[in-house]
Amino acid sequence: MNIEGIIPPVVTLYKKDGSIDETAIREHVDFLIENGVHGIFSLGSTGEFAYLSDEERKQVLKITVDQVNGKVPVIAGISSPSVRLAINWGKYAEKVGANATMAILPAYFPVTKKEVYSYFETLSNGIKLPLFLYNFPSITFEIKTSTIQKLAENNLIIGIKETVMKIDHVREVIELVNDPNFIVLVGVDPLFKPGLEIGAKGAILGSSNFAVGLHSQLYNAFKNKDQKLFDELYSKFNKIIVNVLQYASPIQNSVSLAKEAMKILGRDIETIVRSPLPSLNERTIKRLEKSLSFLRE
Repeated sequence: MNIEGIIPPVVTLYKKDGSIDETAIREHVDFLIENGVHGIFSLGSTGEFAYLSDEERKQVLKITVDQVNGKVPVIAGISSPSVRLAINWGKYAEKVGANATMAILPAYFPVTKKEVYSYFETLSNGIKLPLFLYNFPSITFEIKTSTIQKLAENNLIIGIKETVMKIDHVREVIELVNDPNFIVLVGVDPLFKPGLEIGAKGAILGSSNFAVGLHSQLYNAFKNKDQKLFDELYSKFNKIIVNVLQYASPIQNSVSLAKEAMKILGRDIETIVRSPLPSLNERTIKRLEKSLSFLRE
């Protein structure tokens, strides 16, 4: 399965009354595909999966897969508080036509490496679709590199999304697994370039919701070994890291930032996020608008 490149973790868009906005989601999926994405990740952290009802999760995934209509692979987020629930979501993802799944380790009680392995082993064996790990230690528990290696060697996973700020960790995963078919996707903007340079296959970045054209061009320039174009585009990409993502700190601001940036750049959407996520205040939005001016050039 060729899942690599720019794979946006698609925001979930709402109407003014807070209900799912099917039309807006379909339009956003079209926008992303038209701007060259290589895949779609539905129901990730940026998609607010943790704040949706079961029916809403089903609705969002079904809408997304239907609108993609086979143009690019769809990864379905199946993260859940228990392995049984995650398996059920994996079966639903298969039913509606997703191409792969991704799951984070549930956060509550601390667990050992053995228990982490057992969780993902049970999950992988309980579903038919390929499984990506989602390593996001700042909100749950870290998946150790030795555990990732063991899961990969036993063909229980096809890849991992690494939402970590340590390039040495990403390098260690790539070197330990030592399999060209294993798909490592970086999940933070500062590791996009260094990640590609050491063998990552692509990126799942919240900023792709509003800077998708730049991201796709940058990735394609890297794949085509067009260093001059890559350097030109990266100077713009670096402005996102330096000037824009400051407003995504603390991390719970990142979803609101993605939606506000989309609106600033011309998308006709509501920027509502689900409680308890915070919304950016007006002062920050004004600053964000100024920081995004380079993307209009």
